[in-house]
Amino acid sequence: ERQLSQAMNREIVVGDLGMGFDPMGYFSVSGIKIAKGKYLKDGTMIAAKGVVIRFKFLRLLFHPTDPVGAVKRIELEEPYVELDLADLANGKSRKKKKKDDTEVAEMIGVPRTYLRLRGGTVILKRRTATLMEIRRIKGDLDMRDFPRVEGNLKLSIPPECAMSLNGYCHFSLKSFGGEFSMQSLDLAKVSDIASAISGGTAVRVGGLLTAEVELRGGFMSAKEFL
Repeated sequence: ERQLSQAMNREIVVGDLGMGFDPMGYFSVSGIKIAKGKYLKDGTMIAAKGVVIRFKFLRLLFHPTDPVGAVKRIELEEPYVELDLADLANGKSRKKKKKDDTEVAEMIGVPRTYLRLRGGTVILKRRTATLMEIRRIKGDLDMRDFPRVEGNLKLSIPPECAMSLNGYCHFSLKSFGGEFSMQSLDLAKVSDIASAISGGTAVRVGGLLTAEVELRGGFMSAKEFL
């Protein structure tokens, strides 16, 4: 914990560690918390009740220098993420060299494997104000071709919105497709989030949106279009 905290310059707490075979090998960690600031008393940025990494034992045995390649599936139990959209807006305003898909994947550090989510929560804030709470996130995702992701995802946005997605999407949105349904999405909350990211949006919409659609498509960059 001390080494991780020093490396990230923020307090990290890790609970119990475990290892076993059932029938694949697995590592498990419980009670993970990463501070929002330097210390956990400042708030929690990332947490999880439990993380299980299931791996192919023989692959790990014969290729010990490539442990990531042996990972079969990652399971997150009650993961929690808190995002400050003001930080995202500030990062968006800085001019940065555009990275290709491979560089983005490596930068994020996403292992190309299966991901299972159970009971997840994402809190979107702008400084101290909570803009949206996304709860009961549940899904099974195929990340083997990341930045292309395929699978199913369900979530709810209090007080009454429910969403369901089943399909695929590229990280850059150059291709996407599948079935999407939502009930009673509060458009005012969406406007607030768009305003927080952009630094100020003149138009604010309201009302509730319910939809059930099947999508296929993608977006091209200006360079690809020309």
